[in-house]
Amino acid sequence: MEGERRLVRSVLGICASLSLVSGCNDGTSHTSPAFSEPRSVASRVDSAGIEIVESASPWWRDGEEWRVASEPDLVLGSLEGAGGTDFVRVRDILVLPDGGLLVADDGTDELRSFAPDGTNPRLWARFGDGPGEVQSPRMLRRLAGDSIALFDWGSARVSIFSPELDFVREIPIRTRIPGITMPHVKAITPSGEVLLMGAKPPWVEDAVPNYGQPQHVLIQDDDGVFDVEILRTPGKGFYDVHYGTLGERFLVVEGGAMTIREFALDGTPTRRMSHAHRPSPIPPEFFEEPVDPRGSSKPTTLVGADGSTITTRPRRRDPSRYPETLPAADRLKVDGADHVWVRHGRWPLEGAATWSVFRPDGQWLGEVETPDGVEVHHIARHHLVGTMHDELGVLYVVRYPILGR
Repeated sequence: MEGERRLVRSVLGICASLSLVSGCNDGTSHTSPAFSEPRSVASRVDSAGIEIVESASPWWRDGEEWRVASEPDLVLGSLEGAGGTDFVRVRDILVLPDGGLLVADDGTDELRSFAPDGTNPRLWARFGDGPGEVQSPRMLRRLAGDSIALFDWGSARVSIFSPELDFVREIPIRTRIPGITMPHVKAITPSGEVLLMGAKPPWVEDAVPNYGQPQHVLIQDDDGVFDVEILRTPGKGFYDVHYGTLGERFLVVEGGAMTIREFALDGTPTRRMSHAHRPSPIPPEFFEEPVDPRGSSKPTTLVGADGSTITTRPRRRDPSRYPETLPAADRLKVDGADHVWVRHGRWPLEGAATWSVFRPDGQWLGEVETPDGVEVHHIARHHLVGTMHDELGVLYVVRYPILGR
């Protein structure tokens, strides 16, 4: 059966057989540190051959926790946009091997790099439809051999750049697939496998009021695309699905629980990692703000796979359409040493965010807070990088040291 194929495709002649702790997220070595025996974790294999890793308590003891510095060690941006720092809508940031930053800006339609100290801005891709040009850059990922993949939504392609940031080749992306609603690139593995995620209709009738749809992973190879249903969202409210990669496997966390599901590229489940996180109740003020069913405070027109449309208009949220608690998880990141970071759901959105951090083997290490107002884009071994706005609405790229690692 097609869905049972294990796809292995190399980009730029790179071997696709990589270990789960291969180094493709930042410029440092990715050999996992040696750990002693877990302090409080149960690991077993169920009847389907899926490894289950459940942590009853964090690995870190008091004083061992990682923490993010209270102040950034690098801030890029200015009201005037001086020195090439006129950021508008940054979609992703990547830490380069030398510690510099690569910034994909969907507002300026540019790909820019900066030296580790924030100097020497260089433009590597500008708006256009030619080779190496961009129209709506969305995602940056490091591939094996330090090559870089850039997903560009506007041109529906993944551009491959060399470690020196020279354009090499492109991979066209299928954004219209029969029977799948809104396929979108959600992950790129170190070997260059492009994973799209989508849902199957009925869409306009069911998805808008319920948000309960089968989620499909669509893996694109040279022969086309095949899809595998990986889970069904529970519906009711805002339990979204978030994705990442760990080596040549992909990770999924559905907002209803602090459970990370790991899959092989053929859609076969291989592991589940979790800890007993209890999400907070939804506060009453959540239901007072007028929004549409997708959380927007402005009218939104949605287009289904068959071309049908529906326009949603803001109104107060109906408590009967929501669960009792906030999402357990509302973001997933994999850092430069293959630790998995899952952000806790919260409301209001102001204030510090809390993340649960898991070792590559699934053991829960503990929790880390990230600063108020910082949207985290990339987590390297010793820094995290993100964006934040000041009181005037000016967008800045910021880098914070991670202490205690």
